[in-house]
Amino acid sequence: MSRLVRIVHFIAVGACLVCLGLSASAAPAVDVSPRIEQNFSMHWLYSPRDVSGGESAALDDSAFEQVSVPHANVLLPAESFDPDTFRFVSWYRKHFRADPSWKNKLVTVRFQGVMTVADVYLNGKHLAQHQGGYTSFDVDLTPALRLDGENVLAVRVDSRVQQHVPPEGAPQISPSGIYEFGEIGREAPKLYGFYLFGGIQRDVELRVTDRLHIERVYYVTDRIQPDAQVGATVSVRNDRTSAQDVSVRVRLRDAQGHDVATAAAQVKLNAGEGRDVHLEVGPVAKPRLWDPDHPNRYIAEAEVGDLSAADREATWIGIRQITWEGGALHLNGNPLQLRGLNRHQTYPFIGGAVPNRLQRRDALTLKYGLGMNAVRSSHYPPDPEFLDECDRIGLMVMDEFPAWQYVGRDAEWQNNAVDAAREMILRDRNHPSIFVWGVRANEASFNEGDDRDLYDRTYALVKELDPSRRPGGARLSQAWHGKMVPDELLTVNDYEDFDDSTKFPQAVTGSPWLISEFGHPRQVPVWESESMFMLTVSMWMRHYDALYAHPEISGAMGWAAFDYSSPEFNTPEAVTAYHCVDDIYRLPKGFAAYAMASQQNPDLYGPMVHILNYWRRTRPELWVASNADEVEVKVNGKSLGRQKPTEFMHLPHPLFKFALADAFQPGPVEALAYRDGKLVAREELHSPQEAEKLEIVTDDQSIVSDGEDATRVVVYAQDKNGTVPPYEDRRISIHVENGQLLGMPTAHLEGGRIAFYVQAKPGQHQPISIHVTAEGLTQADALVGVEPSVESALPFGPFDPRIESLKFVPAKW
Repeated sequence: MSRLVRIVHFIAVGACLVCLGLSASAAPAVDVSPRIEQNFSMHWLYSPRDVSGGESAALDDSAFEQVSVPHANVLLPAESFDPDTFRFVSWYRKHFRADPSWKNKLVTVRFQGVMTVADVYLNGKHLAQHQGGYTSFDVDLTPALRLDGENVLAVRVDSRVQQHVPPEGAPQISPSGIYEFGEIGREAPKLYGFYLFGGIQRDVELRVTDRLHIERVYYVTDRIQPDAQVGATVSVRNDRTSAQDVSVRVRLRDAQGHDVATAAAQVKLNAGEGRDVHLEVGPVAKPRLWDPDHPNRYIAEAEVGDLSAADREATWIGIRQITWEGGALHLNGNPLQLRGLNRHQTYPFIGGAVPNRLQRRDALTLKYGLGMNAVRSSHYPPDPEFLDECDRIGLMVMDEFPAWQYVGRDAEWQNNAVDAAREMILRDRNHPSIFVWGVRANEASFNEGDDRDLYDRTYALVKELDPSRRPGGARLSQAWHGKMVPDELLTVNDYEDFDDSTKFPQAVTGSPWLISEFGHPRQVPVWESESMFMLTVSMWMRHYDALYAHPEISGAMGWAAFDYSSPEFNTPEAVTAYHCVDDIYRLPKGFAAYAMASQQNPDLYGPMVHILNYWRRTRPELWVASNADEVEVKVNGKSLGRQKPTEFMHLPHPLFKFALADAFQPGPVEALAYRDGKLVAREELHSPQEAEKLEIVTDDQSIVSDGEDATRVVVYAQDKNGTVPPYEDRRISIHVENGQLLGMPTAHLEGGRIAFYVQAKPGQHQPISIHVTAEGLTQADALVGVEPSVESALPFGPFDPRIESLKFVPAKW
């Protein structure tokens, strides 16, 4: 098909983004001094072996590989690989010198995620062990820190099977078909539906604070009418040698940096004492509330000190209230049905070691490429920067602790599960996007009484740490038996019937209710037939249509957004699960993504129209997706008429079906979308011809030269009209200069396209040069510029002004 013609659509979207405050200006300056926050993700040394004496400062590590984190302990093929490849012990070491200003301070390092068991040493001294790869943990370096020489931070990363660490530990199927329990270190596939991969998979930060410091802060909206008030609980600690009379203050600023409210309290802290100080911050006159269509945020700055600040912490927050009325979700007093998808965080080649730019791009794709207003973080807590992007652009999130179809009976497994839930809530509770805590193991408990002791503990954590949200967790549709726990949000994976619309959704209870999964196990790769793609469109839209026919149901989350490597097919090699909307590279397969995107409000996100067809051969009908009132179709300039939508009439924007009869002719077909009688969007496509050339499209013009940041590179085959032949599978060769290729040097096009990723080396200045060739096609070349790294802050962390430059990049057709 030819190049998309959506000029009106993209102008409107750009204008709406500015109206929503998403790209109007950079984030205001945020001052956390005298605290020091430093990017500690660069300049690591890595060995893929369990090195004897790996913790020792005297170890000769000159042969170790230089890496930045997030880092995959091994790069893997995109499609199939040995599932034990990443199951080994590795070491990461970092040499650094303390600044003189750190004297008499607390020096802490925060690991956002290490898969799976991390033992942390400084200068040979063991400081901490953490089990579980999806939540952050802090390590106090102060007891072993050298102020007058070099320090060596060493991390032993055990990525082998961990029987006592969720989500692992489930029985495996032996050759005899009998369930057996594995042992730590045993290399065998487990019964869970995704791979953990290995390595230091998320960012690392260094934090230097006064001994009088803030440990954490918790913000919650107390009220939104007639003005707003925010409750702030500031956990402060005095590790100075004497008692201190201090002031605890919170300042609230709007997104432009203007003060809107303050609060303060005086407290006395004895030496070694910690205390939670509660403040009521407000009133906030005419508050700009947060919701998915208007994701307004404020900056909350908490500080502790006397005449001057001893420590300060800054946090993005949103002012919003969640209530449940008649079982349905209400946000800020207004009913809101959630149209969502599940998301696995893993990527081809790098597994779970996904840099912040790509984490944020997943949220952009869900919002603007798939038209969602919600996402479920199946089946583990996501990267913090993904959540921050959901806050920034407006995506409701079901946040979930790590578990899948299994609950361990031993105390160690259950204690680790409770620890993961605690760490998730404490880490994520200031995100306005989160509306429920998934603290029930996904599809694991088949009767209401099963695992009640564990859930009593995890549900109690929600009440203790964040009573503003309800607990929940996905039950199988045949396993919940109509029973609920008080104050629970019932979340059900509704696979009762894949194809019979009369059986979806299940009867509701009158209590808060969410469909946490629905879908079809049918495998639909990008090279499937058009007929299959249209069946897929019908499946997805029929389910969402049924949701909107039941306003008493708070929402439905489809399985799933992006294809992913999976053990669920019980094959000896890892293979790709193809039953998702986009492929593993986050590129649309067929037409379902466009049908979903058409459900967005045109007043907020702009009008759109998309023809759900490749226009290759005669078909009895032509489907069109649009959020306009009427659509007209023209074939070779001849109109087939203008009509209103006809299909799935409960949707916010039903689809259009045109009878073609004998109207098909090879050549151009055009769809014109009208609102109130005015043309607002159009699309033209051409029948695909033989491919003649390659084209490269990069998501970003430049990336950060820190060895971590990466961008997607998409290669398209195109015919003479610029159309992408949808079944072109030619072999291509990829050559990258002045950078690292995250991908395979040779690959086959899939559906006329394929993607890979590129990184810049630390300190690199010259741009990355990309060259792609294929026999019989004109070569494609591209450059990706590089920007210097800033070690004082994480790239694309919450207050990085470069976030504003990130935009959703639509696929070419």
